Amino acid sequence: VESRFRVATGGTPVSVLVRGIGLVGPQGLVLPPGSYELEVSANGFLPLRVTREALPGVTAEFSFTLVTAA
Repeated sequence: VESRFRVATGGTPVSVLVRGIGLVGPQGLVLPPGSYELEVSANGFLPLRVTREALPGVTAEFSFTLVTAA
């Protein structure tokens, strides 16, 4: 059973990379269940690294608060 990651951008163009897998596109990313390291970045903001769990048959939607770069 697959899982799906989806990211709510709040209108800010962001890049979300799942380490070892690839980028999360507008439709989300289908993954096997497991633990994944995500790297979130956007122009003018500091990158954010987090670990998230993909559960079987669940679509997980994430939103992140990025800190502006000085």
